[in-house]
Amino acid sequence: MGENFSAITHTIEVNCSSEKYSNILCKCLSSDESLKQNKLYKNINVSGETIKM
Repeated sequence: MGENFSAITHTIEVNCSSEKYSNILCKCLSSDESLKQNKLYKNINVSGETIKM
């Protein structure tokens, strides 16, 4: 049985200790193929030390 998870219902916000670390985390998340294939996030927004996805 396949389940359909096409509707995004949550926003995750991560507060990093510096903008440098938020950029590193964003690059890691963006390059993770399993996250892309499973469509576990729609987009990632970085604003200073904060990442929202």
